[in-house]
Amino acid sequence: MRQCLAVFFPTFAAKEADNLLVLGAIALPALRIILEAPRGSPLAKVNALQVGQYLLSLLEDAAKGEDAIKASKRAKLTIASLICEELTGCDSSASVKVYSRLLTNVELKLSKNQSRALSSVAKKAFETLDDGIAQSSVRKFISQLEEAEETAEEVQPCFSLPSVDSLSEALTSFLVASRLLLQQEEE
Repeated sequence: MRQCLAVFFPTFAAKEADNLLVLGAIALPALRIILEAPRGSPLAKVNALQVGQYLLSLLEDAAKGEDAIKASKRAKLTIASLICEELTGCDSSASVKVYSRLLTNVELKLSKNQSRALSSVAKKAFETLDDGIAQSSVRKFISQLEEAEETAEEVQPCFSLPSVDSLSEALTSFLVASRLLLQQEEE
């Protein structure tokens, strides 16, 4: 099975630019499934960090051609944004460590506005973290964004990052929904 997947995913990623967006969209749900797997499940033995790094490497390796490069940038931006949101509401220390380490592996090329918006979301995630190692990783990511912002040009991006307000609203909705689900599970 591993060999089949090792052939499938690089081929899938290289086939079309839209496939890179699919990989970006499935990255966090796939990691969440692995991280939340019951102890007796074969998925519990899978290294979630390695899976995340593999998905990020697929986005880099398959980004050939203008459309694929744009799709790769957008997919990585999606992953980084979702990781920051996930860190804000995550209770599992193992998940926090994986997400924060993975965040520093995401290579982004953003406009100044995108860097500012993502930096704002990352700072909110940083404020919610208790784990020192995770805080260090997120701080490093924020520093990378701030450095990139200084060197970035004021250009119109090929895709748009939602505003900080819309990300905050989405994050609030996500947290409220998560709490409601947890309350329902407890009842």
